[in-house]
Amino acid sequence: MTAPKKQKLSLAQAFLLSVVVPCVFLLGLELGARGIELLLPQPSGPQALEMPTWMLQDANATRRPKVTKEDLEWLTLFTEGDGYRVRLLPNSSKEVRNTFSLIPIDRDKKRLIRSNSIGFRGPEISLEKQPGTVRILVFGDSSSFGWGVNAEESWPALLQQDLQARHPGVRVEVANFAIPGDSSAYGRLLFDAFAPQYKPDFVILGFGANDAKPVVTSHSEQVARFRENQQALRAKSALKKSALYRLLERSLAPSAGKSAMQATKPAVAPPDYADNLRYMADEARALGSKNTLFLTLCTPGNYAREARVTAKRMNALSFNAQGQLIRLIPKIKRGEAYPEYLKVMQASYPAFLRRNDRFYVTSDGCHPNELGHRFVADQLTELVEASGLLGGGATALMSVQKPTSFR
Repeated sequence: MTAPKKQKLSLAQAFLLSVVVPCVFLLGLELGARGIELLLPQPSGPQALEMPTWMLQDANATRRPKVTKEDLEWLTLFTEGDGYRVRLLPNSSKEVRNTFSLIPIDRDKKRLIRSNSIGFRGPEISLEKQPGTVRILVFGDSSSFGWGVNAEESWPALLQQDLQARHPGVRVEVANFAIPGDSSAYGRLLFDAFAPQYKPDFVILGFGANDAKPVVTSHSEQVARFRENQQALRAKSALKKSALYRLLERSLAPSAGKSAMQATKPAVAPPDYADNLRYMADEARALGSKNTLFLTLCTPGNYAREARVTAKRMNALSFNAQGQLIRLIPKIKRGEAYPEYLKVMQASYPAFLRRNDRFYVTSDGCHPNELGHRFVADQLTELVEASGLLGGGATALMSVQKPTSFR
């Protein structure tokens, strides 16, 4: 007796079994994973967006309150960048608490964070620069991002407003690419991604706070690893669009807090910090920028010195804003500087002002408050005008102030 002859599959049947059925199966898994994701607690966002830990060594005279889930809602505003660390979700808008504030009345006040179509805080900016436009690009960390204040109260917004009012015949654009948690190493990646596209006439670099942050693996090492494995990381970024991949990655990720390693090295060593500033200033000049200004805010003294020395060697500008804010406090207390802001603060939290002088210029010992941003904008307006960017005289380098250490 002969065995029954096997029936040969048609081309359509073979295609169905080898392609369509696996695709339907994977689609089912993807839909199931998306359903599971909705039931699971959402991750709180990029955890690298924390306060500079060196600053916490400072005696703030007030215990930092326990961080709640609501306090961390702002982290969900960020998404992984393409070729750089993170950016805001494009065209997003959310009111969030000032997580790091040490002043309860300020901590409970919500500020609006709104992003433009490319995922940064600030107005829209077109790739094509219109004739008669002067464009200033800002790269930096949370102090330049405007953490703890509304966008219109941040120094980049005030700088644009002031320069535009003084020079109505010129269209002034200040594009803010600052991201909380960025060091000069992370910022360099972001600079490379956006500075060539947006043709700057002037560049402001506000890094230093997160460069000094103690870490286990330095930001410089992480960036070097990224450059070596760029294609693989880009593929991983594409895979993250799949809920199935995200679910597998989440289930295989090591639990937080199990590592016994201690953060013992700076995120970016001072020489590397200086090298990053030098690189971005050189590239900005090659792109047509008339000058670059190194701004140090919430930055320890040794990093502020590196910025000052590097600027002097490059014939660039530098401004130690944090040091000057501290020196301004006696005048603020006497009502000789920014009395309109002083009046509001004295009415809102007089006990905190008596407890710690730094609450006159910051709400957490680091990020500038509304008065701090107003002061920085005033100083930068003068510096940008003195540089000759908007016409009206020869370029003038600022006198550099002695940096102040906050340790």
